[in-house]
Amino acid sequence: MSLFQMFANKLEKTVILQTWKNSKGLYSKAWNILKEICLTSDINKLENAKKLKILREMCLHILWNILKYPKYIKYRQINSDTLYQKLQLKCNQLSENVNQIFGEIEHYLQQFGFEKYNDNNWYYPNDNIELLHLWECYQKWINHQTMLIVFFFFFFFDVTTQ
Repeated sequence: MSLFQMFANKLEKTVILQTWKNSKGLYSKAWNILKEICLTSDINKLENAKKLKILREMCLHILWNILKYPKYIKYRQINSDTLYQKLQLKCNQLSENVNQIFGEIEHYLQQFGFEKYNDNNWYYPNDNIELLHLWECYQKWINHQTMLIVFFFFFFFDVTTQ
């Protein structure tokens, strides 16, 4: 099987060709180099996947609570300190930067319709909750999760077939 057939769906053709030239036409050397490039690329994707996992879990949790209990005020109020502490636990488990993820969570809270008040906490201000908008946000995160599962399937399938 040619290198192009094996790596075409993972690497650009120019990378494959340049690796072939650099290995002076030695198939096994080129194959090893290309496989290493793919594994490094998969590891980088896996690192990004950890951050997405945390973001996804937190956003889905917040959205599900407000969708399930739209009349309960406690699900329309988010204490920033408590949110930060929960994020810190998750980030420590996966060795991620809590400050960066906290900033992104705050951005998503704004997208969901929450507002940050002077006490530094988040509130969903409307008595008329925009359920359709929140449901669309929830579906976005659920669909994003499915893509990650597919990625993990292919990543682990590649690793085990070596």
